[in-house]
Amino acid sequence: MEKFIYNPSTMVTVDVKGWIRLAQYAGTDMILAKEGTVGYKEFDENDNDKSYLTTPKPNWDFRHYKSFHKGLIGEIAYALKAGLNPNVELLSFGDGNSDFTGGVDIKSTWTNKLDNTTDLYLVENCYKKDKGQLAKYYVKANVNLENETVVLVGWCTAAELCNGEIKNYGKGGKYGDNGDRYALHYTKLKPYYTLPPYILAATNKLKQEREETLATLTDIDDIAIYKAMVNKRMECLKKLYIENTKPKTPKPIFESQYYVGGKEYNERKKSWWQL
Repeated sequence: MEKFIYNPSTMVTVDVKGWIRLAQYAGTDMILAKEGTVGYKEFDENDNDKSYLTTPKPNWDFRHYKSFHKGLIGEIAYALKAGLNPNVELLSFGDGNSDFTGGVDIKSTWTNKLDNTTDLYLVENCYKKDKGQLAKYYVKANVNLENETVVLVGWCTAAELCNGEIKNYGKGGKYGDNGDRYALHYTKLKPYYTLPPYILAATNKLKQEREETLATLTDIDDIAIYKAMVNKRMECLKKLYIENTKPKTPKPIFESQYYVGGKEYNERKKSWWQL
């Protein structure tokens, strides 16, 4: 079995100790709220173990956590790192395809050990593309219950995910789903810290810290040094954001050659571009 390899230069580990209980309660409320809907019918058929409703939450082990709990733990980790609020409210059918403002959807998977996760792919239902339900950005989160940590592995755009593999997970039965999933291997994801919404959140947090710190400084030299340091960090964040949001440079599909008056010319067909 291929093992997951943690890369500290591109991934982020988030400590979620103290937040697991929130996921237990909120996730259970989400399941109960979904009872009687089409989505719950499939969930119930695929997982009939209801022991999570009767087992005291401090005594839960791995089998008591359902997909809603897993997803919330991943969302909480992203929120803690980005300074945002996780979506812990259940809508009638899902969460509007994005967990956070900015079009970010967190895709969580279980892992018992940091170096060996059960699924090395970031996946999304193929049918969502036809229904226009894809998020703008996807983040893979590896949830480790044993250590109460989450590894934010990396991210990709919806287009990049759809250009990856198609794997059949054999789930089906929901909204016409045949089990097919767009799947992108974790090694093909971009470094987490380059995620545009995260960069914006980091920028806003830095601005807030700047105002709070400047309010405590009185020495002119200290103020100048601090401002210079913050401005440099802001420029780095701005550059990083531009690099990860600008469109790819278009290239002409072909060039044609022709002769005029005995001279050779190259004519670029400017009306044809490939992305």
